Formats: sequence, structure tokens, C-alpha cells
Amino acid sequence: MKHICRYTGVMAVLFWMALLSSCNSTELKTGFADVSIQIGLAGENVDVEEQPWTKADDYVDASLYEGLRTLRIMAVTGDPTSREILSNDKITVPDNSKTCTHVVKNLPKGITVRFYVIANEESLGMEYTNDVILSKLDQNRKVLFVDEAADINDRNFPRTGPQIVKKGLPMTGMSEDCLIDDGIQPVQVQLYRSVLKINLKVQNVTQESIVLNTVKFGPFFGDRFYLFREREMDVPQQEYQGKSYEAENIATIEPNTTSPGLSLYLYPAYSASSDQEFDVSNSPFTLELGTSVRHYNPLVFATNVNAFVRNTQVNITAVISTTGVDLDFKVEDWTTNEIIVPPYE
Repeated sequence: MKHICRYTGVMAVLFWMALLSSCNSTELKTGFADVSIQIGLAGENVDVEEQPWTKADDYVDASLYEGLRTLRIMAVTGDPTSREILSNDKITVPDNSKTCTHVVKNLPKGITVRFYVIANEESLGMEYTNDVILSKLDQNRKVLFVDEAADINDRNFPRTGPQIVKKGLPMTGMSEDCLIDDGIQPVQVQLYRSVLKINLKVQNVTQESIVLNTVKFGPFFGDRFYLFREREMDVPQQEYQGKSYEAENIATIEPNTTSPGLSLYLYPAYSASSDQEFDVSNSPFTLELGTSVRHYNPLVFATNVNAFVRNTQVNITAVISTTGVDLDFKVEDWTTNEIIVPPYE
């Protein structure tokens, strides 16, 4: 009998230990946790000289204004067909900052969350509340942005260097799926600009001054894109338009000199005409220049290219000589140096 009582006592102790252990395990999976989100751009801009498209004496270095103004940080759970927005915070950051850390508070433990970040939503004329996000989902459950203005001159983009000074550029980024628990590490989100950048320089190899007064681009200016890119070329079907800039003196280029960069920001561009076999005659990627003394016919500046993706920089150099215009172009990363987000402490 004493042996049986001793055995029963041991079993009771083991039972209560198991119950206590079970309670502690449940505690780790219930309640709420705060998550630090570290947000950064890919790097620094490569240009230091930029010029407007209206008049030569209205200079601004637009690269100084390509940073952050505001950030919207969203925590989303669920699969693509039934996502739930758990948190939607909007914060203001010092103008043109390159990095920011924000703490998302009170996320339920034990669930998987993906973090989405939108920078400078004002540049798109948008306020991405929960209701707006849900209303913009298309049939593929992607967040579709459409610039509603019918006239290209009334849209948020394209924009020249001076026109981005106030509201900056739209950028987005997202994290991988993150399990929320007590030991979750800071989550890093890298932002990518939702637009591409054209940097045009005009080189004068004649012996006379040149006054540039016309710059015309072919029909590769769209009005929509998906807010969060899932692959490199992720652009919805749309109609494209051309864009023209005319002024008495966009830039004056002295003999044997090159103008500062003329910067232009626009939505990602895609040309279906060159899907199968590239045909220069069908390419929308053309450039037409005019000076105070001569007008030059449109030329294709991007041969064997059918798309320009977001967060890239298209560098075009137009060389004007006594015989005409020669074009050289190159697509490069917008940035040269990756920003290292400092460790969270």
C-alpha cells in the first residue's frame, strides 16, 4: 500500500508539472508582441547635376529630393484570397531621409505576418487607408494604381526635377512572411522607387552655342502600375502617350560642352510591339530635339529594348553636330552604394 501511495504521489507531481509546462507553452503563443521595422532605400543617387525642363535659369538638384517624406507601414496576415490588415500606421519622417525605424505594436503572437511599406503616397495623390487598399485590389489581388487624369499634363507623373521637390517619389517594399513571437528579430524592408528616371544630357560638338527649346518623347508614358511588384516586369496592360517639353530656353549649351542632366520621372514602361522580334519602326522609345535654329527628326534611343522597369535610370546622351544628332543610351541601377541599416538596439 505504501508503495502504491508513493507511486500515486509521483504521478500527481508529474501531472502538475506537465500542466504547468502546457500553460507556459500556451503563454508563448498568446498575447501580443511589438515588432521593429527597419526601412531603407537601396542607396544614394548617382547624379549631382540636374536641370529643369522649363527654363535654363530655374535650376534645382532634384537628387536631393528623392528621399523619404512619409511612410505607411502595414501588417497583413492571411493568404492572397483572404488577407486581413492587422495594422496600418502612417508616420512622417525628416525630409529626404534614407532610412527609418518604426515599431508596429500589439501584433497577435503565433500568426504569420507580412509587412508592406509605402513611401510618399502624397506624390501619387493617394491616402492608402484600409478601405482604399481593399478597393484597389484587382482580380489577381494586386494593389492597382491608376492615375485617373485623362490629360497626361494633369497626372501625378511624369514629373521633372523641380516638380518632385515638395512631395518626392513613390516607393514601395515588403518583407517575407514573419512569425510573430517573443523572439522575433527586427524586420528589414528595402524600398524601391515605383517610377523610372530618365537622365538626358545634350552634348554640343559644334563651334556655335545651341539653345535647346524642344524635347519630345515617343508614346511610352503610361498611367498605371501595381503598387507592390511581384516580378521585375510587372506592368498592367494600358494605353501609352507621348510627352513633349517646349520652352524658349530649356538649356543653353556652349560649344564643346555638355548640358547638366535633364531629369524626368515616369511610371514603368512596356512596349508590346517588340515582344516577338524587335522592330525599330514600331518602337515607342524615341527622342526628338529642337533648337533655336534647327529641328531634328525623331530617333529611336533604345534599340532591342521593349521595357523600362521601375527603380532604374535611363541615361541618354544626345550629341549634336553639324551633320545631325547621334544618340547613346544606357540603363543603369538608380543607385550605386547599398545603404546598410544600422542594427536595432
